[in-house]
Amino acid sequence: MPVPPLVSEKRAREYKKNAKHTPSANVLELLQWDIYITTVDEQKMDFEKIVSYYKLRWRIEIVFKSLKSYIYLRDNHKMSDTQFQIIIYSKLILYQLIMQLVYQKYTTSLQTSILMLLKATKEALPMIIKIASEEIEEKKAILFLKRYCCYEKRKKRQNYYEHWNCLLN
Repeated sequence: MPVPPLVSEKRAREYKKNAKHTPSANVLELLQWDIYITTVDEQKMDFEKIVSYYKLRWRIEIVFKSLKSYIYLRDNHKMSDTQFQIIIYSKLILYQLIMQLVYQKYTTSLQTSILMLLKATKEALPMIIKIASEEIEEKKAILFLKRYCCYEKRKKRQNYYEHWNCLLN
């Protein structure tokens, strides 16, 4: 599917900025397209539907990115396998608790971003724990989450929740 010229130009600029060499004509031509590979038959699902589902699938990538970025596995130095497993399991438990006790509770009303919530967890873990354990009044919790963990209102594309709601309606 061809992308709008502005998107293509932005991709080319970013590619040239990050590349160590001048991109070939073929690469620049490919930057003008969104490419989707699927095994779904055309008769079963039209292209627009495939694109919509792909956008939702991207959510999985965000979860993996959040795990890699904010669980800080690379900060673990030399240790035994047992110690490493304990650290991994404890970090995954913390992640799951945050998802269950904070993210899912406030996500629909506030449109909370997983990445922003986990970033705030690194910087303000005591506050996140208070929100999760309901030690802090809900009004303060909402103010904190709105400030540090919500999608911006000024944007050029739909966020996950808006996209999901469009698909359901």
